[in-house]
Amino acid sequence: MSDLTPDPLWDGRGSDPELERLQRLLSPLATTRELPPLPDRRPARAPSWVWLAAAGLVLTVGGVVVLRSGSGDGELERTGVADAPDPRAAQERANGKPQFHPGEPPGTETRRGEPPTPKGAQAVRWPLDPFDVGGRTAHGSAGVGTSGGLTAGTGGTFIFYEDELGLSANPLHERTMSDVRLNELVHLSLFAPNYADQPVPSLAREATLDDSGRVLTVALNEALWSDGEPVTAHDVVFTLAAFKDPGSRSLDRHRWDFIEAAEASDEHTLVLRFVRTYRTPPISQLYLKVIPKHVFSSTSIPSTNSYRTRPVTAGPFAVTHKDHKSWSLQAADSIRSPRLEQIRAVEVPEKRTQAELMSYAYGHAMIAVTPEQRAELDADECCVLTPYPSRSWWYLAFNQRNPHLADQGVRTALNLVIDRQQALELIGEGDLVSGPFLRSSRYYNHDVPSPDPDLAQAAALMEQAGYVETDGRWAKDGRTIDLRCFYAAGLGEQAQTVATNMVGQLKAFGINVSAPAGLGGESWEERVMQRKDYDLVMGAWSFDTNEDVGQLFATGGARNVTGYSDARTDQLLSGAYESGDPSEIQAYMKEVHRRLSETSPYVFLWSLRNYSAVSANLVGAQIQPFYYFSQVSDWDLRL
Repeated sequence: MSDLTPDPLWDGRGSDPELERLQRLLSPLATTRELPPLPDRRPARAPSWVWLAAAGLVLTVGGVVVLRSGSGDGELERTGVADAPDPRAAQERANGKPQFHPGEPPGTETRRGEPPTPKGAQAVRWPLDPFDVGGRTAHGSAGVGTSGGLTAGTGGTFIFYEDELGLSANPLHERTMSDVRLNELVHLSLFAPNYADQPVPSLAREATLDDSGRVLTVALNEALWSDGEPVTAHDVVFTLAAFKDPGSRSLDRHRWDFIEAAEASDEHTLVLRFVRTYRTPPISQLYLKVIPKHVFSSTSIPSTNSYRTRPVTAGPFAVTHKDHKSWSLQAADSIRSPRLEQIRAVEVPEKRTQAELMSYAYGHAMIAVTPEQRAELDADECCVLTPYPSRSWWYLAFNQRNPHLADQGVRTALNLVIDRQQALELIGEGDLVSGPFLRSSRYYNHDVPSPDPDLAQAAALMEQAGYVETDGRWAKDGRTIDLRCFYAAGLGEQAQTVATNMVGQLKAFGINVSAPAGLGGESWEERVMQRKDYDLVMGAWSFDTNEDVGQLFATGGARNVTGYSDARTDQLLSGAYESGDPSEIQAYMKEVHRRLSETSPYVFLWSLRNYSAVSANLVGAQIQPFYYFSQVSDWDLRL
């Protein structure tokens, strides 16, 4: 059984004298100081002692271990799939408790552009092709070895760098994109994306939808957990129950509300009953990372459970070690066994340090490259800059518990103060957005422009709201506007740069805002997601193939961190989720976009253009949006 034994390193009560010594040696690399000039890169010349110390940190931190840790998405603070209401939402709203489920598009079948699912659909047998476009195997063989535990790969040790350490190897408690990437490596999903970013089987072997369009029977492949126990349909049923159990406090608990019931008819047959009708199996909504039933005593699994650092897994890699700066993974027998032997995921907060480590070939991938390092790495023979599309957008959120920010006029005024383009140019390239969708989305309302800064109009709105400017400060009834600002540390140095710029813009307008402070990992979860103890917070949301924003903006939504509640927005979301017509759904969601732009719960910012730095020695690395490591089993190192 997993236990709740405190983890001294995890809980911040441990110390590592050797790590602290190495960190002191690395202090010249801090961005607050000038870096020493780099030595000439000549084959016979070794790096300076500073960079050797950096290598020592990467290769020895935590003792003799394998180290740990995409997409502009790569740096995103939870980010994940937002959820949407199920068809029972109208009745539940009448009871004052709206509930949500995902959809693609919301309320319809899985493939975009298809007509709504009719009642009484014919039985659809879905033999799922394991082969990818181009003839490469998307998910390897259908079986695994006969014994459990770990098996050595043949492709060496792959090291990648994260700005912030992934906190949990339990998919129930993913909070950041670092967590998502970690769990891609160690957990087996029911279905997963192939090279064409289309859903294909992983643990699943085939799926059959009955003639009602509401019951899906899924046949499973044989697989083993890393402790040697077989993976069964009971594990899938348990995983769904654990996600939905309120005691687990999973942010993704509403993602599975479209599943009304799940049962195992035998060890390798899963039966899912849906709350609405589908014409084809909704497999793109079933990227479910499965956890083992036999490890837990209950479906109520808190985020503090020791499984977070010592998971039993069935994916391509198993966790062998975790400390407060790294994860170490070993290749395992799996449905899609990897070529790489080990993976070391390493936290290196300084982007300049990451770039130097890549330059001296101490690592094989830098998840997200900033513009400052792009030119240097692009000219370096050590690696290749790989662009990949983003499924994320940045925001500055207003906490409406603050009485000033509860006023729509004040929020709209502050929206007109921020010069988005100026802030974007400080960190790179991207597309400004005016609402909660990417510009490439079918739901993006292109008739709603991203607002240009207009200080005169902003001042007029403040006056209409009853505020008076005195000595350069706005106040109402003698109360000035004093705001505390935070940002998602998982977004890296870029977030601090942007937050500082925006605080400066607001101060120049007459709003007193604190210096921005970074929040990462458990601090973000506790302060922003749970206590909502902030006034302004900057972060980013990332989405997989679903684009549900209901949980962000519907009254009572699980990710509604601002306290936003608007009857018109709720009405539009409900119309989208309850419609069976894709054209109607699109129209509803475009109006959601317009309404959110009008009411300003966020300052909608941009979607960045993303680059990863990948070692020239890494073979077969294809990076996909959101699912960075979806094809990692095909990656290999040229030794």
